[in-house]
Amino acid sequence: MTAPHRTRLAIGIDKHDIPALLAGARNVHTRTTANVATFTALPIAMPLFLQQITDLDASQLVVTSTKAKGSAADRDHKRDIVWSSLELIEAYAQSLCDASPEQAATIAEQCGLKVSAVGAHTKEILSAALTTTPGKVQLRANASLLVASGKGVAKARIYLWRYTTDGGKTFISVDGTPVTEVEISGLPVMTTVGFQVCAKDADGQGEWSQTVNIVVH
Repeated sequence: MTAPHRTRLAIGIDKHDIPALLAGARNVHTRTTANVATFTALPIAMPLFLQQITDLDASQLVVTSTKAKGSAADRDHKRDIVWSSLELIEAYAQSLCDASPEQAATIAEQCGLKVSAVGAHTKEILSAALTTTPGKVQLRANASLLVASGKGVAKARIYLWRYTTDGGKTFISVDGTPVTEVEISGLPVMTTVGFQVCAKDADGQGEWSQTVNIVVH
């Protein structure tokens, strides 16, 4: 049986090209708003997103027309706000694509995002999936890809888990488990949460995995 393919989404816009960013953000807003039946749990309200785009447009106009002192810094701040919202929408849309791979191309089209890659699905060190309980995520680690300090596949090893809600600035640790699955509850909804895992054996702790992000709802 052929392994399913994973469609990876991308914003596909140069963050520093303000005209292109404005056009792309408007396209995402228009398409997403037109397909609300698909995007029922967006991490940002579309009226708020539109206001962010409008604010950036106004700030860009000040920069290009008056070049007033401090206007570029104000414009860049509003640009970062729009970009952060696009990243939230991208992460949410990616979670929908991962849940329904056969609909991934349609989902990307409906929200105005780009398809950055389509490749054969391979096992990942860590995967995160939403559960039916709000604020709860199920994590699964691939033991064969995790290396502890002992280097080998130790019989007595535990798996350590942690997550971040601020883009990796700080992490919250979760109790270790003897198995490669764990459910973490009490997570903030409508928030992008990043998860990591590592293995620990009698010789010590291995390196943390790359962060896996998911929009919790």
